[in-house]
Amino acid sequence: MTEQAVNVAAVAEHLGVHPQTVYAHAASGQIPGFRVGRAWRFYLSKVDATLHESSDPWALPSRRR
Repeated sequence: MTEQAVNVAAVAEHLGVHPQTVYAHAASGQIPGFRVGRAWRFYLSKVDATLHESSDPWALPSRRR
């Protein structure tokens, strides 16, 4: 089954943040998303994977640093 892309409001509700925060993170590339016309769309699985990924290189196993 294919995952449905969701809008900003759905991501904001999923993460418990304001929709403006989602726009800011998407525009800066901190969360993965894509635009359809002027509207942003997201795959929740990709957003969750990105947010749960550690940005500290020392937290990664030594072979991945």
